[in-house]
Amino acid sequence: MRRRDDPTTKGWNGYSKNERRDFKYLTPKIRIAENDLSPELLSSKSFHMVCSQERAIDLVNGILSRRKESCPKLDIPIFIYEPSPDCAVPNALEETMATIQYVDVLSPNHSELAHLFNRGDEVHEGGFKASVVEECTQRLLDYATQHARSLSVIVRSGKEGCYIASNDSTETRAWLPPYHQDQVKVVDPTGGGNGFLGGFGVGLVRTGSITEATAWGSISASFCIEQVGIPVLGHDTEGLETWNDANPQQRLADWKKRIHRKI
Repeated sequence: MRRRDDPTTKGWNGYSKNERRDFKYLTPKIRIAENDLSPELLSSKSFHMVCSQERAIDLVNGILSRRKESCPKLDIPIFIYEPSPDCAVPNALEETMATIQYVDVLSPNHSELAHLFNRGDEVHEGGFKASVVEECTQRLLDYATQHARSLSVIVRSGKEGCYIASNDSTETRAWLPPYHQDQVKVVDPTGGGNGFLGGFGVGLVRTGSITEATAWGSISASFCIEQVGIPVLGHDTEGLETWNDANPQQRLADWKKRIHRKI
């Protein structure tokens, strides 16, 4: 990344009943643009964007333009878009639909998705509703299909896991659980979404399957939410990488055993 003298952006997360999350910036936003990417980062196989809908489109166009100039032989990367919390509102639905034509994966959380379709009250007053998630997701997929765009929607839903759906040839529709079934192990959910989509992006690049990628994302998120702050990197007696003294490959295997009929 290009070095700057600016201080780190700070934000505030607040959590209330029915897993409602509130967010606000405490300092001015510091935007990262395609020109901030080093040649190595510019050649990445996937990009996770958390921003407004308009900015997501600008980033996709900017990244593709720079890649065409500096590394034209590279395949087109996977673009994963997560609407920033302040942009997941009813009057941004049209902009969200427009963004679908530029990205491969759309991943709001269940509350943000409901708000986009002006159904936020259903989630906040009645708690989590799978039917709301499924209905709103289908509307996104229908729009993508109408515009001949392949799209996967990954709706992160806290302790309920996530809902994955795609309009490609697999027509995937599935609810998949989080790794941690015991909520006592969830110390701080902050960062879980970013951890999930980071693991998801790597999994999608390496396997090409949104179901397998979801497994990778679930394991990544599990390490992020076990403590306040970041997980601890280490190595076991055989030199294998561990996080919080746990082997991520073993967690992945355990998670798959739990849902073997869905993987």
